[in-house]
Amino acid sequence: MIGRRIALGLTVALLMGVSALQGRGQSIDELRARCAAVQRRIEETNRLIRESSDSTKTNLARIALLESQIETKNALLQNLGEQESHYKRALESGQRRIDSLRGSLEVLKEDYARFLKASQFKQNRYSVVMYMLSSRGISQLYRRIRYYKEYMSYQQLRYDAIVSRELELQEEVKSLKANKERVVSMQRANAEAKADMEREQTRYNRVVERLKRTQSDLKQQVEKDQEQMGRLQASIERLLKQEREQSNKMKRNAQFLELSKTFRQNRGKLPWPVNTGTVTRGYGLERSKLYKHVQTNSEGIYITTSVGAKVFSVFSGRVTLISEIAGQNMTVIVRHGDYLSLYSNLRNVLVKVNDEVTPQRVLGEVAVQPGENSSVLHFEIWKSEKGKPTSENPTLWLHP
Repeated sequence: MIGRRIALGLTVALLMGVSALQGRGQSIDELRARCAAVQRRIEETNRLIRESSDSTKTNLARIALLESQIETKNALLQNLGEQESHYKRALESGQRRIDSLRGSLEVLKEDYARFLKASQFKQNRYSVVMYMLSSRGISQLYRRIRYYKEYMSYQQLRYDAIVSRELELQEEVKSLKANKERVVSMQRANAEAKADMEREQTRYNRVVERLKRTQSDLKQQVEKDQEQMGRLQASIERLLKQEREQSNKMKRNAQFLELSKTFRQNRGKLPWPVNTGTVTRGYGLERSKLYKHVQTNSEGIYITTSVGAKVFSVFSGRVTLISEIAGQNMTVIVRHGDYLSLYSNLRNVLVKVNDEVTPQRVLGEVAVQPGENSSVLHFEIWKSEKGKPTSENPTLWLHP
């Protein structure tokens, strides 16, 4: 009876351990998916860096790409560290399960040995036959036969439990060995990524120092870009006000509210507005790494991508405004219920106001400045539920 309670307790503990491991398995799958996405962004950024030319303005774009690459490789380092921690936890958990299995297996074997010793006479066929023949009647013979069958069945169950536990132990030992190999592999990958990160930082420092020495107009270009970003944001504010005045006439019916709800539920899952690219200017207040006195504020993100890259709607909605902004080409605003997505610096716009769009509907192409080998899309997300709209960080809405 005590042996059964011990076995039951160990079984429950093992099931709980397996459930916990499965939960962490989903987590490691997510980490691997994010890691693959980060590595794709690193490759894409490297390609854009190789394609950048040597003009002063494009050198600033190259610096932005290098800064983005450093941030992305930092994200890779963090991801690899999380994966290594996961496998170390799996090692510790696996060792605990192995210790538990070995302990329970020992208990089962000892229990089985005592059982066999206590019923030793039943292991001898001659003794069993004599035991049956000594019955005082048919009724007793029937009971003894039934008892012997139950005894053999119980003995088999005990034996099967030992075999099953030994197989579990073998699988856990095999899993532990695999996790040890994974930890070693992740430690090696971490070391390589760290060395690569240090090389990237050195390359960035050299490029910046060379540009500061050789290009006297670099500072003026940085300040000019700061002014241009401010003008762009002011123009977007005017467009948003215009869009809000037009959309105030819209009825917030069931379809409108459902669209708002589904858009909100897709936070962190929205597709990127371009197929390939890297964020070279993030959301919010940012100080220039070249000249500390220069700082800018952006209500969205800047995505550097290939020349002529197509721009896609990130969600279902309706085109509510298309306008040209001086120096930033065309801007398209799509309303998704209480939310807006804004795409700026477009050319060859393929939609018109009041068009219903679906996810991945082509809105146009990213425009390219003369003499440059890459294009930059300005992308924003706004929430305009009540009163003045508020900007949201797009990187928190897009999938990794």
